[in-house]
Amino acid sequence: MYFSFGTESAVETLVALSKPYAPDRKIGSARELKAAYLRFLEHYQPQVPAPVGGTPIFATDADLVEHLAGFFRVKSWLNDKSQGRMIEGQFSDVLDRTRRLERGFSELSLVAPEFVEVFEIAINYVFCASSTLAGGGTTSSALGVIWAAHRNAWSKTDIFEFFVHELTHNMVFLDECRFRHYPDYASLSMPENFVQSAILSIPRPLDKVVHSLMVATEVLLFREQVSGHPVAPALHPKTDILLAKATRCLTSLDSLKNYAALLTPRGRLLVERAKSVVAMLSAKHTVNEYDDANFRSVPLEI
Repeated sequence: MYFSFGTESAVETLVALSKPYAPDRKIGSARELKAAYLRFLEHYQPQVPAPVGGTPIFATDADLVEHLAGFFRVKSWLNDKSQGRMIEGQFSDVLDRTRRLERGFSELSLVAPEFVEVFEIAINYVFCASSTLAGGGTTSSALGVIWAAHRNAWSKTDIFEFFVHELTHNMVFLDECRFRHYPDYASLSMPENFVQSAILSIPRPLDKVVHSLMVATEVLLFREQVSGHPVAPALHPKTDILLAKATRCLTSLDSLKNYAALLTPRGRLLVERAKSVVAMLSAKHTVNEYDDANFRSVPLEI
């Protein structure tokens, strides 16, 4: 969402949601936006603790981590992959793991400062908890909260892409709060409306697929505009494979007969923007076919 639509669009969404909670409905600075955004979240999700301060908290307090992890265990009829059982417990080396994320975030601020400025407004907590099934995730039950279960094999660039990945999920959720993406949420759980996702390459509910498509698009644009295209990434596939996955996802969406009825105009705009980015990058980079059975990446959950 940040790289696909630009900094101004991301800020506009944060302002639109937060402005009703600002004094006199006026926001004149990033600090005022953060304060109003926190009040919006307190109203929207009162069960999630409000942080103190204007920057993301990399949580290490055991009680806070357990509390935040609880939001990722909430069951939903749209949880198609048993997401509520992904977190297995707390890391024994949580301090070292959290410090590694903090170092990565500090380094990311040097190469993508405007991205980090948006991240610092939208995200309130980052916490680490173990999982053999996933490398972390975001949940609509706790906007502004990111769970990390990063692997030792992840490079600095993988850590960067983790932050890009998870901010994308949060911004898609926030965009959905501002502009409804689906006219009938009940229809999303019907297997006949599942389509192939752009990251895991398996049939999933349409909302998960739109998220995956936007994540793939954002990671590709981050590589194109900021980090370069890695030779052997550990978190996401190489660019040629990621482009192929996104292309398959778009083809699957196009084959869905009631596609237009399942998405609002805003939802379709997200897909069309992704389609244009994938087409642009496919013209510049090789797009290689691959065998799903022989390819593995670490999933990040929503």
